[in-house]
Amino acid sequence: MMCQSRCDGVSRCLTRTSLATLCLFLLLAVLPSVVSAVGPSRRSSSSSRMRAAMTAQRNRAITEIKQEIEAAKTALKSIESAGNATEAEVNRLASQLDSNAQKLKEINGRENSTHSEMAKIEKRILASQSESSEWARKVDEIEQDRLKLEEEFHRILKLPKDLAPGEDLESHRLHHFASLSKEQSSKLDADANNQEAVERLISACRELSALEHRLFEADKQWKTANDQLVAAHQEEAEQHAESRKVGAENRETKKKLKSLAELAAQARATIANGENQLRQMGVKP
Repeated sequence: MMCQSRCDGVSRCLTRTSLATLCLFLLLAVLPSVVSAVGPSRRSSSSSRMRAAMTAQRNRAITEIKQEIEAAKTALKSIESAGNATEAEVNRLASQLDSNAQKLKEINGRENSTHSEMAKIEKRILASQSESSEWARKVDEIEQDRLKLEEEFHRILKLPKDLAPGEDLESHRLHHFASLSKEQSSKLDADANNQEAVERLISACRELSALEHRLFEADKQWKTANDQLVAAHQEEAEQHAESRKVGAENRETKKKLKSLAELAAQARATIANGENQLRQMGVKP
């Protein structure tokens, strides 16, 4: 803001100086006619006074222009210093964003590795369940519920049974549901027995999920891996929050840098205009 005020001051003063210079040129233009209108002695005295006045006016104009040039140079130096510091901050924030991105990449790598490890552990845990275990009985129950739904599907819609031996029941049902018409879907939704079978299957699947989670939590290896995954998720969330914060700071700092660049351009223009006026007056800047 201080740099902006200085630059505005430079522009106003240069305008005043330009008017003073114009007056000086006008005096030079009218001087011969004025002098010719008076007598020789009075003409000489009047001419001397006017030359002295013009010289004083010219010197004042030169002094004002030089002062404004120096003020603009001082302002420019301050602006450039602030610009260099701001550009360094932009570079620092950009480097921090790159570092955060690399950290997120490393965290995601650890998460993927932990997910794979947990999947292997879970597979081992479930494979160790006996056929008479609670888990095995619940799996069988769900399979029977799915078969019941398949029967209801064909009964309600009066479609022939077409489940091939060895075909995956869930994939088979998904294929059927994808090709249902709106009328067929409405029939299934309106059938009480079908809705009861659907709710029973959903409830059994929830019970199986809760049972599996208890089995997993009882395994030390799985629990260790899960704790690592939770910690990685927390670290990832914190890293994302930090990146959003740094990103916002970087955008604001870039705006500041742009404003400083515009102020510097104004100061340079003021200096150039002032130096050009001095040259027109025959003075070396």
